[in-house]
Amino acid sequence: MELISAVFASALVFVAVLVQHMNNVHGKGVGYVLSSRAEPPPSDGFSGRATRTLQNNLESCAMYAPVALTIVVLHKETHLTTLAALVYMLARGTFDLCYWFAVPGLRSTAWLTGMICTAIMMIGVFV
Repeated sequence: MELISAVFASALVFVAVLVQHMNNVHGKGVGYVLSSRAEPPPSDGFSGRATRTLQNNLESCAMYAPVALTIVVLHKETHLTTLAALVYMLARGTFDLCYWFAVPGLRSTAWLTGMICTAIMMIGVFV
């Protein structure tokens, strides 16, 4: 589960890129997407939420994936790290959906849950 969760974290980044890209195509047109994008997309509405979701997924993946991979490489998997990996995936999936659909309270709870899971995995490397 720990290895799958690392791939899942990367997959969320990929999905967030696709969502942001398709939103840019729909909102600004193909010409904008093919341009130098000197004019940034709007930071409000869905466009802004899509951009922030992508940025947050990049940050989360950068913290989580190396730790999950380290646990696998060092054979440090435990019931707790497996549970943390599963909860992390659920929390991050929930986070993305809540960000895209503007559900702030649940989004913040999902973010915090993902951070707690990341901390549990970090501790798991050293115990």
